[in-house]
Amino acid sequence: MHRVLIVDDADDTRMMLGKLLTIAGHEPVFAANGWEALLTLDNTPVDLVLLDLMMPGMDGSTFLRILRQSQRNRKLPMVIVTALDYGHAEKELEHLGVESFLMKNEDLFRKLLSAVDGALAARESSAADSSPSQSPSASEPEAGKSISH
Repeated sequence: MHRVLIVDDADDTRMMLGKLLTIAGHEPVFAANGWEALLTLDNTPVDLVLLDLMMPGMDGSTFLRILRQSQRNRKLPMVIVTALDYGHAEKELEHLGVESFLMKNEDLFRKLLSAVDGALAARESSAADSSPSQSPSASEPEAGKSISH
């Protein structure tokens, strides 16, 4: 079972994503904005973050920039789930280690599980390739994975 942090200001979206991930055998953890997500990550280890970009307080892009400065969480797999047309920001977000971009539309839930499974498999593959003498944070995947749409 993997723990997945869902960061989205819309209660209904968080709950639907959480239910879907629970059905798929993952443990969802919830945050309503970037500030709440940073506090959650201080107290709760997670394997992946599903991140909305448009949120009040601290938006997803700002959260991601802060997260990537953290030694502990800078390589944490990240999947963007947004209603925004992210084309203009895609290169910048890719540089910050985003695994996948998913649009909030009718195909979201079908594509979501594929993106989550792919990002977690890449993390586990990277961890398996690490030597046993490395700490758990050193076995996280490299930032800048390929982007799927």
